[in-house]
Amino acid sequence: MAGTDGWYNGIENILPSMEVIYNIGDAINKIGFGLVVYTLAVSKD
Repeated sequence: MAGTDGWYNGIENILPSMEVIYNIGDAINKIGFGLVVYTLAVSKD
């Protein structure tokens, strides 16, 4: 969705570039994966 033209035309002036959206998504993905791994490691008694 973030790569398709049209849906973000209105926010081009607010966000400097699409790299911001990709970086935020990447950070959320890495943090989420880390939390899943941590939860599994802690629950493994």
